[in-house]
Amino acid sequence: MGNIIKITPRRNLFYIINLIIYYYIRKAVLIIINKTFKFNDSLIFTILMLTGEFFAGLSIYIYQMIFLKKDIKQVKHFNIVFTIFRPKMNRSDNILKIILLLFFSASFDFVEFIVATFYIPKFAVVSPTAEYRFGGLIIILGALLCHFNLKIKLLKHQFYSLVITGICLLIIIILEIIYRGKGVSVGEFCKGHMLVLAYLFFVPFTDVIEKYLMEFNFVNPFLTLMVEAIFGVMFILIYSAGEDPLKELKKVYKDINLGNFVLLIFLLFLFFAFSGGVNVYKILTNGLYSPMTKTLAVYILNPFLYIYYFIIENDFMSGGKRNWFYFIANVIIAIFISFLGCLFNEYFILSCCNLDYETHFSISKRASNENLDKEIMSSSHDDEDD
Repeated sequence: MGNIIKITPRRNLFYIINLIIYYYIRKAVLIIINKTFKFNDSLIFTILMLTGEFFAGLSIYIYQMIFLKKDIKQVKHFNIVFTIFRPKMNRSDNILKIILLLFFSASFDFVEFIVATFYIPKFAVVSPTAEYRFGGLIIILGALLCHFNLKIKLLKHQFYSLVITGICLLIIIILEIIYRGKGVSVGEFCKGHMLVLAYLFFVPFTDVIEKYLMEFNFVNPFLTLMVEAIFGVMFILIYSAGEDPLKELKKVYKDINLGNFVLLIFLLFLFFAFSGGVNVYKILTNGLYSPMTKTLAVYILNPFLYIYYFIIENDFMSGGKRNWFYFIANVIIAIFISFLGCLFNEYFILSCCNLDYETHFSISKRASNENLDKEIMSSSHDDEDD
């Protein structure tokens, strides 16, 4: 009997690995800024994120246009494979629909920003790790949207991965009610956590739109980044009209010495730069793999975030005290959901209950065996003829 769990050889993982690196380094920079300078002005961070997205997309797009001259050419720089097709390709939609889809994609991003920035923080009952712990919702919704809108078939191992992920999400919600909901207003608890779920609800819509634009309309992913960033900046400037985006930064400048202020500017620049990298590798991972793979990449190291927030930020509180069972249960579930994500994306394959039958690995293996059988049969016929 073979191994029950197999680790499969996969396609180039540079995009996924770089997404993980950029995402968590940016998260670390953000934590350092907040802890060191007590500076958490989300408006500046959002503008830096969007401008980073725009300039990253613009620089790579210009590079493509200047240096990739042939009709079809593929080169690799900075672990990004650039492919450009000069011949005109038949798009599924007209330009107006494509622009509308980009507009809606940016709109969903904007709604996420508004909910996460201005509404969820008003509810003290909501844990700072709630959006990470409920992240299984993104995988489930992303898979369903891909299945019904992009006609991507859900295979047996993927279906069961989603079902078990849903059960894990339900357990997390129950734990949240039992421990986080102790001694707080039911109304406040429900409103706060419904906002978290609403915030997560919009994420897969953006992912699926971006994938649709790349696969069915052949829209350059870096052009997509630029247009989404432009729409995003427009939305935020309209929403915050009359406010000084540098107000908090000016206030910090008055309160700290010049050396620390220079350090803050440097850290903000790092946030800007890593935001560009995050958005580039997010859209590449989304387009070349799937929205579920992208979500797995940005959530796979969640257990380490939980440990940080438990030890440093006093998260996982219940009745005014840190609760070890509440914390450990969430860490175990997070690890299990990551395993299910790897199972869904076929980085791991279970050779039980026939769950491996429809995987690409097993299909390729069967195809190779069939070709080998044909060669053997052909060889035996040749021997008989001799």
